[in-house]
Amino acid sequence: MPTILKNKYLLISVVGLLLVFNYLKWTGDDSNPELKNVETKKNVEFSDLKLVKARTADKNIKIYRDLFHPPRIKKSKPRKIVKEKPRPKPKGPPPLTPEEIAHNKAKLQLAQIKVMGIMEQDGFQQAFIVYNEDTFIVKKGEKFADVFQVSNINAGKVDVMELNTTLSKTIQLNQQEK
Repeated sequence: MPTILKNKYLLISVVGLLLVFNYLKWTGDDSNPELKNVETKKNVEFSDLKLVKARTADKNIKIYRDLFHPPRIKKSKPRKIVKEKPRPKPKGPPPLTPEEIAHNKAKLQLAQIKVMGIMEQDGFQQAFIVYNEDTFIVKKGEKFADVFQVSNINAGKVDVMELNTTLSKTIQLNQQEK
């Protein structure tokens, strides 16, 4: 006999035994002494089905649950949800405009110019100017380094103007320290 049929017969026999035991339990076995003392009422009245409140319940009952009036649970008050206010953005300086950037660049370039000497010949003054390791000999009104123009040469001073921004600076003659 195959094993599948054996398992099938075993399962059917176990279910059959369970049905027999269940039938015997519920058919009313008179041999049980506890069941003999219980009275069964054939005529049930409406007053017998009355619900009992928890306070008037029988004191012999240890646990009583009233399904229609459950005990009240104290609810805590809900906390208020406070939304954080958005923090203001830190105020810094506004971004520089292109004109301001060019002005700052011109200041830095003018700071790199040094006057090394002034010479006068035939009534014309000339200045020896150093810019970015380049040396220029210029007269009044001449351009040098493609971005600067000498606007005036005086005794000990040279006025230089940056051509893009027309920013000018007076540069003193460098004197050597001894």
